[in-house]
Amino acid sequence: MPIKKWAAFAALLVTAFYLVLSGAEVATQRSFIMIAIVLIGVMLDRPILTLRTVTIAALLVLLFAPEAVAHPSFQMSFAATLALVAAYSRGLPWARPGADSSLSARAALWGVNQTAGLILASLVAGLATTPYAAYHFHRVAPYGVLANLLAMPVVSGWVMPMGLIGVIAMPFGFDAECWRQMGYGIDWMNAVALWVGGLPGAFGRVNSFGTGPLLLATAGLLAIGLLKTPLRWSGAVLAVLASIWAARAPVPDILVAADGRTFAVRGADGRLAFHHAGGDVFAIHE
Repeated sequence: MPIKKWAAFAALLVTAFYLVLSGAEVATQRSFIMIAIVLIGVMLDRPILTLRTVTIAALLVLLFAPEAVAHPSFQMSFAATLALVAAYSRGLPWARPGADSSLSARAALWGVNQTAGLILASLVAGLATTPYAAYHFHRVAPYGVLANLLAMPVVSGWVMPMGLIGVIAMPFGFDAECWRQMGYGIDWMNAVALWVGGLPGAFGRVNSFGTGPLLLATAGLLAIGLLKTPLRWSGAVLAVLASIWAARAPVPDILVAADGRTFAVRGADGRLAFHHAGGDVFAIHE
């Protein structure tokens, strides 16, 4: 019996339920569309992990919400996904054909492959999203890999399973303990975030720069991710040029918040003097 195809269909229903439950934000839409394509590919015996999956997901998201292309959620989500699919499609050193797959080798490497994969995924996704984080939030996170390494196993192995079990147990009134256990995992995530955020140099601040360096960095990411010849490494040159361009961007004399109620003017000493009427502390800190 085609048990794998039945399982793929059941998983498709569950992911659709999660999409509705989560509020269907852009990143969740992208995730659902890509997962749906993968699961439908399993049911139709078609190859699944390809860059076409990313392309279809992007086109469908933009079809329903074209304005999302300017939002950081869309840009960072698809940049990370493109980089990860491109990296994994070229094969992992420890998962290539011909590698030792004996029981003793698998036992010796138990947990090592998962840890190496998590580090690789964090590095690839972190590098791919750095230009967009710097453009929208004016900061970079140099310890992102360390935070992911400490937090993601708990998120994947404890927080999310407890959340799903809690949703299933909710109609029967047995969900309280699931939320409590889920809270312990979230407490661990918060502790990791606070500890990593307190390390020296945890927040690398970046001056505001225009869309030119961002577009150049995007071109570099596309070249590295989409091209299959050695020409793809020209994307690294574009990324370096984008970094130099962003670093040489002139410092603005006036900064205005999105709502126009908070603004800052740079004085002769180079320091910003804030003028605000709404008490927008978040905008000031940003």
